[in-house]
Amino acid sequence: MNNSHSINLVSGQTLGGRYQILTQLGQGGFGRTFLAEDLYLPGHPKCVVKQLQPMANDPDTLQVARRLFDTEAQILHQLGKHPQIPQLFAYFEESQDFYLVQEYIEGENLAEELASHKTIAEENVIYLLSEILEILSFVHQQKVIHRDVNPYNIIRRKDDRKLFLIDFGAVKQITTQMVYSPRTNYTIAIGTPGYLPSEQAIGSPKFSSDVYAVGIIGIQSLTGRSPQDIPINSQTGEMNWQSLIRVSPGLTQVLNTMVRYDFRQRYPSAIEALEAIEKLKTSSSKTIAIPYKTSKLSRQDKPINIKGWLVKGVLSLGVIGIGAGVFVGINYFLASNNAIALYQQGNTFYNLRSYDRALQAYEKALKIRPELPEAWIGKGN
Repeated sequence: MNNSHSINLVSGQTLGGRYQILTQLGQGGFGRTFLAEDLYLPGHPKCVVKQLQPMANDPDTLQVARRLFDTEAQILHQLGKHPQIPQLFAYFEESQDFYLVQEYIEGENLAEELASHKTIAEENVIYLLSEILEILSFVHQQKVIHRDVNPYNIIRRKDDRKLFLIDFGAVKQITTQMVYSPRTNYTIAIGTPGYLPSEQAIGSPKFSSDVYAVGIIGIQSLTGRSPQDIPINSQTGEMNWQSLIRVSPGLTQVLNTMVRYDFRQRYPSAIEALEAIEKLKTSSSKTIAIPYKTSKLSRQDKPINIKGWLVKGVLSLGVIGIGAGVFVGINYFLASNNAIALYQQGNTFYNLRSYDRALQAYEKALKIRPELPEAWIGKGN
């Protein structure tokens, strides 16, 4: 950190005269996350302390940071009124660092749960999606986009097995904006690769961007495959997950609508997606997902299994949560080793009439896969 006044927290140290640090949970480019205990309350209950560190401490930057921090903390406080979103207990500034104190949810994240199951039955996936979308509907009703929905940010509480949605991208937005001078203009994309739709990758998230991420979780649950291992049609950018497993037509239609490449063709928000899922719950059809063996995938539908796609981002943000990622969207895709992702990014820029950036993406894709005909066509356009 460039902030020379920043506090280097250690176990046993107390913040705000109240929160005693127990252990560090994560660390990233903008700060750290700690498990702490509240010395003011009986029994010293555990809580999560997030330390957000600006990389500059000039008066202008700190003034902007304080304003952003105060605004977003109020949003987190409002969101915490939902019973399945961690409450915000306190927020404060100390030695030019900013702190959030939130409810500690003891349990395992959904990524661990998915890793322990090869596949999940269709009926159970419907109920999983319903619970996630119910929480997310409340978030969208508050006019907030989560911006980083992924299995690492969904916790199943140990006591009652309820799901909790954590690590809102609003906090990540604070940290990215606090890093730079207020006069600097950057296009920042917040999210986790694999769950990040194209419009969000160029810094323009929508409510339907969250819907896309939930849809990916549903497909991952059904197929037992990570997002980077799901076949993509290189001509349309759409996922061909149906080649991996057979499910009911109703759920297939809902999931396909959730993960459409064009955000305008998805459900506008979690509210509409939840309505569609609820209709499936009341349907008389209760088809169980079964493995479906198909013939060899066509060339255009073969999954591109590049390990680089698993990287959580150029700037890992452990302070927000283990597994979360924040990165500059354009630079991420141009540095990616995934030719299909680059080709899709080129299409997005082309549709936005950003032809120079589109050409960059197509050329990068061709360097990785010179035989990719779609990229040659895009470059020619």
